[in-house]
Amino acid sequence: MIMNELEKFEHLKKMGYIYDRHTGIVTTPHGKEVKAIKLGWVYFATKIDGSIEQTYVHRYGFWFVTGLLPTQIDHINRVRHDNRFENIRAADYILNGQNKRWKGYIKTIDAHNNDRFMIITIRDGKFQVLGKFDTEEQVVEFRQYLKENKKSLVRHV
Repeated sequence: MIMNELEKFEHLKKMGYIYDRHTGIVTTPHGKEVKAIKLGWVYFATKIDGSIEQTYVHRYGFWFVTGLLPTQIDHINRVRHDNRFENIRAADYILNGQNKRWKGYIKTIDAHNNDRFMIITIRDGKFQVLGKFDTEEQVVEFRQYLKENKKSLVRHV
């Protein structure tokens, strides 16, 4: 049986996997801390209905506390294994990119040789243009729009 993320999280909670919001640690039903790390993220694997299911601690922890399944989880301090609830937040790729070392908007020349402003972000190591604008005021207005509407990118359960 293929489970969606919500079903998997509910099953894990019933099995006794507990998330501690202050330490960011998930413990197994036997009281052991999960410690497996993959590319810097802490995860654990469990057998559910005959198949091995991987679960990232930051996603499980966020759901455990809030009941929400965001499209992405951002580690505010950029430390992937720091899964304390105060260090994780629901995000979309725009918000998630805002606390990277390189961010913001830059003035550039577009293909038509006009001075324009662009909002760009980095996702998966690649630049993405989120919008091109004629004035800096339009950039500020668009950023405000993104901030005000970021909650619409979170799936509520």
